[in-house]
Amino acid sequence: MDTREIFDEINQILEEADMDIKINDLEELEEFLEEYEARDLEVYEEIHDLYEQLLMEM
Repeated sequence: MDTREIFDEINQILEEADMDIKINDLEELEEFLEEYEARDLEVYEEIHDLYEQLLMEM
């Protein structure tokens, strides 16, 4: 999966979770992860895994 596909996947997860957030770059993704880290979101772990995948792509 390339970088764009990872961001597309993250945004699809957020949309399916009815979260009105769109993430377009690494900075926005890191801010999201920091903000929601302590919250019990079902999607957090899945998005964090994609974040780690993204870091490996770069």
